[in-house]
Amino acid sequence: MKRFVKYTAILGAVMTVLGFGTAWAARVNGGRWNRKEILGSSISLPYFGRSHHFSTDDFSYEEAKTAQQLDENTLALPLTKDFRLDMEAGKVWVKTGEAQEIRIVCKDLANMEDLIQLYGDEDETNLYMGPASNVGYVEAEVILPKGYRFQDVEIFVGAGECHVEEILAEDLEVGVAQGRAEILNGGVHSAELQCAAGKLGYTGTISKDADCECATGRIDLILFQKETDFNYQAEGVGGNIRIGDSDFSGVAFSKERNYGASRDMELQCAAGSIQVSFTEKKNQEEN
Repeated sequence: MKRFVKYTAILGAVMTVLGFGTAWAARVNGGRWNRKEILGSSISLPYFGRSHHFSTDDFSYEEAKTAQQLDENTLALPLTKDFRLDMEAGKVWVKTGEAQEIRIVCKDLANMEDLIQLYGDEDETNLYMGPASNVGYVEAEVILPKGYRFQDVEIFVGAGECHVEEILAEDLEVGVAQGRAEILNGGVHSAELQCAAGKLGYTGTISKDADCECATGRIDLILFQKETDFNYQAEGVGGNIRIGDSDFSGVAFSKERNYGASRDMELQCAAGSIQVSFTEKKNQEEN
């Protein structure tokens, strides 16, 4: 009887996580929740000289972000200490450049104005890219100042693709519903990575703690560090967690590995996969 209760509880946990992933998948494919209930009342956003509206309680600032249009394809925003990208669909490449500002480059910018929303305050830039419409979906480049370290960076991907290069931040949070996010050559102090039914990859360094949660998708970490740089807590109700050459899987498992390190990594998996591997940066660059 005790075993039955245990396995029933495990199955309930798996179904809960799968239900969360399914809800996110439905949201990004049109069957979305009431945005007003989630994000609150509407504020006016001056953009391209017109008034756009974006609903939010979390970012109810007195002034919305106003972008300077450098040319027909490029917008420029003042540099802030925090950066957030929230995309429901499309393809976005986040790169670094020499300009000391945040730039958004989109070839079909005039037709994409209803799919791109900008909001925030003097400390925070928030870029929202909406779902596909009759004009298609957003394909854009976001160019950040090379070598600039943000305080907080948050990236949320619905059903699209997001590729990020050389991001530097104190705290990084990445969430993927059923899309794909790839972070290359990142350098962050702490990282929180969550994946529902998509794919999330991080390559770089994490100088403090890391927290990874995966439902039915896949998380891949390639760190320019040693396995002994972290202590590990790996838990799963299914799926697979791999740390270096050690593999953990099964109906229910909980494993700890303590190297006496100053950093901790927590890994939680339902029916998906989390892979953590380690390499030297010079070898990664040669390949």
